Amino acid sequence: MSEGSIFDDNRDAERREGDERRTEEAAPQQDRRADARAERRQSTDRRGWPFGLILRTTESYRIIEEWLDENCTGEWGFGLEDMDENLAQKSYKIMFALEVDKNKFVENFSRR
Repeated sequence: MSEGSIFDDNRDAERREGDERRTEEAAPQQDRRADARAERRQSTDRRGWPFGLILRTTESYRIIEEWLDENCTGEWGFGLEDMDENLAQKSYKIMFALEVDKNKFVENFSRR
């Protein structure tokens, strides 16, 4: 990884751990099918990913994706959050289902 990479932990999930969540009313049948399709996708929607970070780097999307494929045991998702005007420095939001995968990424991605 380039020297310009920065990690930013997403600790919101830990702060909300004790909070009660509102229950949602039952959705109509058509909406449930749409929700099921959305849940199968690997997106960076925070609701399904309790562990996340923001990675600022000049590395390509493929390098990060390959590392995640080869090294994570649980599910993960990531997406482009921001990019500088020169299209070089990018910010990616990376979310993990397992805390161990997040820790492994932070500890080992820059040491490849």
